[in-house]
Amino acid sequence: MSTPQTVFFHIGIGKTGSSYIQSSLAAAADDLKSQDLFYPIRKADAKAGARGYVSSGNFNAGAGPDRILQEFPEVVEFPKVLFSNETIHLPFSDPRNALKNKIRSAFPDARLEFLCFIRDPVEHAISAYQQAVKRGGYTGTCGDFLRHYDRPLGFVNVAQSIKDIGGTLTIRNYSRHKKDLLPLVESWLGLSRGTLPKPPIERVNRSLTLSELELQRAFNRVLGSGAFHLVSDPLCNFLPDLKSEIPTVSRGEMEHFLARMKKVIADPRLVALIPPEEYYQLDDLSAYEERYVAEPEAEQELRFDADQIAVLSQAISKALTTGKMDRFFRKATE
Repeated sequence: MSTPQTVFFHIGIGKTGSSYIQSSLAAAADDLKSQDLFYPIRKADAKAGARGYVSSGNFNAGAGPDRILQEFPEVVEFPKVLFSNETIHLPFSDPRNALKNKIRSAFPDARLEFLCFIRDPVEHAISAYQQAVKRGGYTGTCGDFLRHYDRPLGFVNVAQSIKDIGGTLTIRNYSRHKKDLLPLVESWLGLSRGTLPKPPIERVNRSLTLSELELQRAFNRVLGSGAFHLVSDPLCNFLPDLKSEIPTVSRGEMEHFLARMKKVIADPRLVALIPPEEYYQLDDLSAYEERYVAEPEAEQELRFDADQIAVLSQAISKALTTGKMDRFFRKATE
C-alpha cells in the first residue's frame, strides 16, 4: 500500500446518536466501498441495522480487532476502514487498558482516527439512566444513577489512551449536532455529501416510556442484564415511533447533581481537550425544573396500550417456546 492505511473508530459515547449513525452505515456498507472505505459487517447485522433495529455497530470492544481480521481478511486491502461501537470508549477510559495496544498492534502502520461524541451533562445523564435500565440491567432509580454519573471525568483518560498509540481524536458535542449527525460523520470520514442515507425511522433505539422503563427495571431485578431481549429491544424495534417519556428526579437530587457537575466540567484537563464551541453547557436549576424535576409520587400508575401488550406477549412467548426463558431463570438463580 503506497500510502498509510487510515483506520477510523467511532467510539461513542452512549446516547449520542450511535444507533442512528450505525443504521446509516449498515445501509451504506456496499456503497462505501466505492469510496475506498470498508465497513466490515456481517450480512445479517447489516440487514437489521439498515432496518433501524437496535445495533451495536461492527466492533466488539471485548474481543478487539483480531476477530474482525480473521472474519474479514480483506480489511488490510482497503485504504480506509471504519469501526463503530459506542462501548469502545469504556476500556479506553482505563489508562491500563489492553484494547488500545491491540488496535495499534493490529494496524501498526496505520493512521488512527477517533471520533467521540460528548453531550451536555443533564440531558446525557438522564438519557444514560434510561439506557442503563433498558439494556444494562440497572435496577436503581434515576436519582441513584445521577449520584454516580461521572462520564466527563472518564473522558480525560480516553484522550490519553488515544494519544498513547499515536491516534488523533475528534470531539463533537451531540447536543449541538443532533440535526446534522450524518453530514458531520461524512466530513470526518472524507466522504461525499449525501453518501450516508437517513435511516428508515427517525428515532433509532428510542428511549422508553415511563411504564416501559418500570417494567424493564422489574425484569432486571429478576433476570439481570439479559432481560432487555424480552422488553426493551422488542418494544423499540417494533414500535419505534412510540413517544418516549423523560424520567424525573427530586429537586434536591438535581441540585446536588448540578453542584457536582459544575466542579467536574471546570476541570482544566477537560477545558484543554474540548473545543470551546463543543464544550459542555450547564445551566442553573431553573432551566431544568420543568422538564426533569418532580417530587416522587407515592405510587406510579403504569399504562400499556394494545400494541405494547402485543409486542411484549410475542417476545415473552417466543422466549418460553425456544427455552430462552429457562436459561434466563437458571442464570438468575445461580
